[in-house]
Amino acid sequence: MKLVSKNTVNKYSQFIKKIDIIKIIFSNNVNIVYIRTEIICYFKKLFELMLKDVTAVKYLLAIATSAILMASCSSAVRFANSDGSAEAASRSGQAETLSIGTVFRGKASFYHDKFEGRQTANGEIFSQSKFTAAHKTLSFGTKLKVTNLRNGRQAIVVINDRGPFVAGRIIDLSRAAAEQLDMINEGVADVECEVID
Repeated sequence: MKLVSKNTVNKYSQFIKKIDIIKIIFSNNVNIVYIRTEIICYFKKLFELMLKDVTAVKYLLAIATSAILMASCSSAVRFANSDGSAEAASRSGQAETLSIGTVFRGKASFYHDKFEGRQTANGEIFSQSKFTAAHKTLSFGTKLKVTNLRNGRQAIVVINDRGPFVAGRIIDLSRAAAEQLDMINEGVADVECEVID
């Protein structure tokens, strides 16, 4: 076993204190994923181990790499809690604000009825009768004019949630918006979205 200098011990002790501060900050953030807090605990344990055994460095590097990958993950999977609220598990990164007139195309789907009455990512209670939608990155409150490319029908919706988290889909609409676009039978429709406010 290799001995560690007193200077090194002091550096690691200071680093462990910083990890404790980071852990407190993360634990107060409602959007943080539980596993990230666990990784911080592992960091602390590994640095304490390093004071005794320098060979723990290789384990630290493996966990550090995992932590960096997880921290940079920005996909926020919406899920239902036992109390019925819908949340975003992680919202790292900034919301996207697009200029008025910006147009994008893709596939739209609509919310299942099980989300009725649950909390959206911005804190509102979801209602199928309101003209709202979920988008992965657009700022809450963004108004979009959504056009069904099959039939030309349009609906104006306000972004109040995150999603959809199904590959290839760009927007999740309330039932009211989906009915106005006449896409209920198909379930998924090719749409054009234009930022109007």
